[in-house]
Amino acid sequence: SQSSPKPNITAKNENKVTPKPTPKPTPKPLNQKATTANTTASQTANNPTNAQLSSNDPLKLYRSGYTAFREKDYASALTLLNKSLAITDKSYFSDDALYYTIQTLFDSGNKSEGYKKLTQFLNNKATHFAKSPFIDDLLLKKAEILVQDKKYNEARTVIEQINKNYPNTLITNMANQLAKKIPAN
Repeated sequence: SQSSPKPNITAKNENKVTPKPTPKPTPKPLNQKATTANTTASQTANNPTNAQLSSNDPLKLYRSGYTAFREKDYASALTLLNKSLAITDKSYFSDDALYYTIQTLFDSGNKSEGYKKLTQFLNNKATHFAKSPFIDDLLLKKAEILVQDKKYNEARTVIEQINKNYPNTLITNMANQLAKKIPAN
């Protein structure tokens, strides 16, 4: 019988390529229970299950929505994140849920709905929104959109707000670079 190739080992451990063993095929489940038990988080996020969608636990919905967002499954992300926010927008993670809803909308090409949600976030005075670590990022996004839409005076106002509230940060540097794209009055 033939054994698998052994790695080439040298005294200096030079960059020799070692063959990787061939992975063994995964056995197929024998029944539906096995299929459900072997469902990965990725598969679940890409196809929200009825259990996820019928959940009334906003944190679980948020986490599943966030996973779907990271995997670029925008339809599932929106469904799960919106359901989380519909149950409560007053939890400590509600700003996260709305932030990733906004990101999902922009990433999926729905700029107008993304902008509406962005404005909703920035206008929300609840503590978890007012003190959210996402505000600076969303202000920069708002300024970028205003510049794209040639709403230069509004963009200047937002950039000034960023400079005032977030001095000497990367976001401020990015906002100041954006300001250079605005034509003089």
